[in-house]
Amino acid sequence: MNIRQNLANRWATYWTSIDWDHVIATFLNKAIILLAISILFFFLYKVGSTLIKKGFEKYNETTPFDPSRIKTLERLILNIYHYTIFFFVCYSVLYLFGIPVGSLIAGAGIAGLAIGLGAQGFINDILTGFFIILERQIEVGDEVTINNLTGTVEAVGLRTTQIKSFDGTLNYIPNRTITIICNANRKQHRVQIDFYVPPTIDIPKAVATLEEESKKHPLDEAIVKDPEVIGFTPLGQGQYALRIHIYVEKGNQDRIQREWTVYYLEALQKANIEVLTITVPVPKAPNPNTPVITTPNSSSSASSFLKNNN
Repeated sequence: MNIRQNLANRWATYWTSIDWDHVIATFLNKAIILLAISILFFFLYKVGSTLIKKGFEKYNETTPFDPSRIKTLERLILNIYHYTIFFFVCYSVLYLFGIPVGSLIAGAGIAGLAIGLGAQGFINDILTGFFIILERQIEVGDEVTINNLTGTVEAVGLRTTQIKSFDGTLNYIPNRTITIICNANRKQHRVQIDFYVPPTIDIPKAVATLEEESKKHPLDEAIVKDPEVIGFTPLGQGQYALRIHIYVEKGNQDRIQREWTVYYLEALQKANIEVLTITVPVPKAPNPNTPVITTPNSSSSASSFLKNNN
């Protein structure tokens, strides 16, 4: 009983010894300063981001540079600005609560060796991202293939590159893992259209049909020169194709291939020239009634689809 009484007395003595006026005043003071810091840096974050965006918009209107290049630089500058704001917010909050920031920074130098291995990935991300941007390997809006992921570049940051797949999935790729970049948005691109045909067709008639069809349609602005009919082309293993090359501006390959495949296919059908498809058997079909899937050459998928539906 005496022990409980002693504990109660000590707790009462400790409780009454606290200067609650000072504690409340200090708490309110810290809270007000913390609120002011939050408002200040939020204001700097919003105003700075807006000014950077407005500046790049004006710069884009008054300079002949590629808009995607300017957009990439805009994202980079915004990232650097946001990281800087975040650093000063952390510094201010730590300083407000009396944490010795200087000692932490000095201690970081001592602990740097211990965390060096863990920070290697972060540093490699930043260095790789810097050179990707500096060398203009990719830019926002480019259609690329990176690490077996194909899609459109949404953002190029110092740490990660964002690729939006054609199904809408947004992929975040650490820059250090990027080794080979296949960029489909550089200068002119060649669209190749192949129609599988038997070797018994009337080759001069087929070539003339394709050449006539090439001249019939007005050229799209994306097409840089007249379509080139390569003609009858052996593909090996007893396969042959009628081949056409069309050179287009970047970013227009798929659209031009679809449109002109339809033009050529309709012309060949009107001329009674046979166009083949490749039959691929499906192994171990779960249903014995599953039909055989027929897929054309990759360059003439649209044409074979139309042929099968006509």
